[in-house]
Amino acid sequence: MNKKGATSVASTLVGIAILIVLAAVILLYIIGPEAILPSVANAADKIADKTLSGLRKEKIEKNVVESSSVNFENYENILSALRGTGNGPCLLSYTSLSSDFKGLKITLSESDQGIFVRLTDKKDQIVGGKTNTISGKKPCVVGEGNAAQNFYDNYLKDKQCESNCLNDYSTATIEFSAGGTIYVNGQERNLKDGNFLFKAKDGNICFFPTVNKWFKDCHAEKEGLDDDCMKLLVNMKKCDETTYNPVFFGGNFYGKKSDWKFVDGIFYYTGQDSRVPFMFKIESKDVSLGSKGLYETEFNRIFSSKVGEIPTKTGVYYQNIYYDTKANWQYKEGTIGEAIYLCNKCWVYVGKDDGVPKEFKSKGITIEEKLRLFGP
Repeated sequence: MNKKGATSVASTLVGIAILIVLAAVILLYIIGPEAILPSVANAADKIADKTLSGLRKEKIEKNVVESSSVNFENYENILSALRGTGNGPCLLSYTSLSSDFKGLKITLSESDQGIFVRLTDKKDQIVGGKTNTISGKKPCVVGEGNAAQNFYDNYLKDKQCESNCLNDYSTATIEFSAGGTIYVNGQERNLKDGNFLFKAKDGNICFFPTVNKWFKDCHAEKEGLDDDCMKLLVNMKKCDETTYNPVFFGGNFYGKKSDWKFVDGIFYYTGQDSRVPFMFKIESKDVSLGSKGLYETEFNRIFSSKVGEIPTKTGVYYQNIYYDTKANWQYKEGTIGEAIYLCNKCWVYVGKDDGVPKEFKSKGITIEEKLRLFGP
């Protein structure tokens, strides 16, 4: 293009621009700036709204995905717990629930078919199609009314109830919306349950609402058990446990693991096997004996170790020595000569079992040794 042509085009463009500006000025003069500016503002608002709406929608969708993922897992954990197997009364365990349910909740309610379980949002709308029915069961808690006290009396006292036990749970509508909390019939309760569940004799699986009284040890209240009771639940049979065999370890006879109970920080034997030394039995708890029962570390080591061949005789076994039964021992006050060389104010063996060391027939054992082996 030559210089003359370029100048002509530039002149044309400048002319068009002048006409546009002139038209705008005339338009503003005729209809006024107050009519034009709101339209411009509205256009800007629409653009901004559309942008923010997109951002909000993206954020909401992200939160919904996150909350659904978390609560789908919570939901499945509760379903799995309610389907626990085993013959009650016994204990089950469940996976901890997340601390934040992201505004959703899991509800367990009673229906004609069983426990109706559902995951809902704040508007009580079902989320992710999560509804299930646990057939033939009732939603329940160890609490409300006398249930917690009855449970305490049935299972946490020195002797566990075996027949004619008091009712130890209550049917209730249950809600979860955060870990560590349970709503029972609309009432908020603590849930410091150690992730334990109670499977009752009739097969219902119940949660443990808890109370926290810092000035009291394990006890029961209307709302539920004190959270200190959870450490005592180790004494109850676990639903997945098979029948225990007696244990003979380190030369001592300990009986069955299921017959031991955790009381005041010590494990004691609560069964009836005569081969277990008195010092390990619950009856020794309030007797002045020195060392009694087993500390938790000892208990765990003994009942998790490889055991020896189970002895067949009915008497006491302690430190690789067989002592026979209490009936075959007799208290003796020896003469002056016997006091020096043999026995004075001691217990001597008068039985006929050759498995008992012969020296016990003459030297005997001290009063303290007899108490530790056979009791008063």
